[in-house]
Amino acid sequence: MDAPPKYGSLYRKHLARGASMTVHHGWKVAAAFTSPAEEERRVREFAGLSDECWGVKIEIKSAKPFEPALSEPAEVWPLARGHVLVTCGPEDREPAVRAVRTFCAAHPCARWLDVSAVTATFILAGPRSREVLNRLVSLDVSDAGLPDGRAASTGLGAIHATLLRKDLGGLLAYRLLMGREYAEFVWDAVLHVGGIEPFGLNAFQLLERSAVTFTRAR
Repeated sequence: MDAPPKYGSLYRKHLARGASMTVHHGWKVAAAFTSPAEEERRVREFAGLSDECWGVKIEIKSAKPFEPALSEPAEVWPLARGHVLVTCGPEDREPAVRAVRTFCAAHPCARWLDVSAVTATFILAGPRSREVLNRLVSLDVSDAGLPDGRAASTGLGAIHATLLRKDLGGLLAYRLLMGREYAEFVWDAVLHVGGIEPFGLNAFQLLERSAVTFTRAR
């Protein structure tokens, strides 16, 4: 018997906005708010915001550098000295956890914690997503201040947030991470200050496929 789906912190808000819902890796998520093609077009021309509640986030704190042999698409994001974040999709969680456990077993001072359930993650993508962020944070999010593949901590209003710069091929994109209890506040703040629209899983998958094609063509 299949386990019942899990619900992200924005489930009711997505329903109220008229989103069509689907189950993705055990999570009930917004598939689309309008049409996937229209949402993808808006992101490419301006910017859009999406809820990535299904993503896996693992924090590791250790005096020793964390350098495991993680396979793509798992990624390691240094947050501070002795503090890193590992992100991956649900399908890659088990090999990532094995690598983390192996590392911690070899270094008794190391500690790890899966923070997926207590951390909300949004994807802010599009050529004008940096303009949106500049109105929300004081952090330098320019190419020099936060290049692709880098992470940084920042304040978003009175909320502590983590930014992960992870472009979708040639398309500017950021992950915004915050405590799950602040998800609705941050979601509304980003949509309001940016004047942008949300996009669902289907449009995100279109953007991901285009990113893969872009990377292979380079």
